[in-house]
Amino acid sequence: RDVAMLRAVVASAEAKERDRIWLRNQLGGDLDENRIVDGAAGEFSVFRRRGVLPSNPHSMQMRRPKRVLFAVDVSASMARFDSEDRRLARLAAC
Repeated sequence: RDVAMLRAVVASAEAKERDRIWLRNQLGGDLDENRIVDGAAGEFSVFRRRGVLPSNPHSMQMRRPKRVLFAVDVSASMARFDSEDRRLARLAAC
């Protein structure tokens, strides 16, 4: 069951053309912790928002898929506790 859910998630994942990033120096949004001193000094643009950078027609965008990295536990406890919960068998099924 876990393997089928993982396969469905990986199969449905799509690489986005542009990722959302933090847009800094905004007049509204979440308070930017790096600009607290500037706000105390009277600066107004001390906020940040999540958003997409405006596209620049002169910039080339990378069009390659996202990479997925898996961290796998290969310690001795995997073999030791395999008899209790079959964790090694589930890992090998992926």
